[in-house]
Amino acid sequence: MFDPVKGAYDPEKIHRIKFNGKHHKTNAFGATHPLPQRTPILFQAGASSAGNDFAAKHAEAVFVSGQQTSSTLALVKELRAAAAAYGRDPSRVKVFPQITPILGRAMEEAQAKYEKYLACVDYRGGMAKLGSYLNVDLGKYPLDEPFVLKKDTSGGQGIYAMMNSVKAHEAEVITPRVLAQKMAFNGNTEMVADVFEDWVNNADIDGFNVAYVSNPESYEDLVELLVPVLQKRGLMWGEYTVPGETYRGNILRIPGQTAIPEGHRSRQFTFNDLKGNLDENRAIVISC
Repeated sequence: MFDPVKGAYDPEKIHRIKFNGKHHKTNAFGATHPLPQRTPILFQAGASSAGNDFAAKHAEAVFVSGQQTSSTLALVKELRAAAAAYGRDPSRVKVFPQITPILGRAMEEAQAKYEKYLACVDYRGGMAKLGSYLNVDLGKYPLDEPFVLKKDTSGGQGIYAMMNSVKAHEAEVITPRVLAQKMAFNGNTEMVADVFEDWVNNADIDGFNVAYVSNPESYEDLVELLVPVLQKRGLMWGEYTVPGETYRGNILRIPGQTAIPEGHRSRQFTFNDLKGNLDENRAIVISC
């Protein structure tokens, strides 16, 4: 309520959640006050078949690795079709490939930054990070020998997805060093605005998950050098679609759309739907 007389909160509206699920159990109060949009935007990342199915059911936005426009377009079509099969509006699942732009006022400046960043790459750090993701100790393999996996290799779909991502856009031998460098650093020296425009026009994406190489330099370059070009081309807005409203309203471009839209599975878990599940201590009990 944030009322100077009544206080910040109404205790009658604060309920403990007792959730008993197959993979997760909790018995606690929420640690923060509700957002204006109530449920935060639900993002999903991961390109395995299980990850894609999970995204089709639950995600409002999806991060993808972004290899080529053709392969990403096929993934987006599959994802949207799966969302429709679950009874969702496929246009409300937003897709964001990752991109790491290296920017300069001239190609020479961008090339110099690329070479500076590349010289700072720590392949050992990249190897450790990637190994933690995939549950594979890359250190036990010869650093510069071709990396070949058997079908029963520990790490499952994740490491195959990583290798396929590298193969998709670079015709090079895959070694532990190459995989580690891709994890530690990723960049390209093409005209970035052209690349953005190509992806928007040919991959049915909704935006980009922009990764940085150097903080704050990468972000400063993005704002000062790239955004004005994208705005001039009509690829980026000059003002938010629904200024002053929530992130969800702007990502969906629907004025007044603060809560998760109808058709999303989480809508069955609103308080009005669950208030019949209150126990003797007014805790909400959910079993799945």
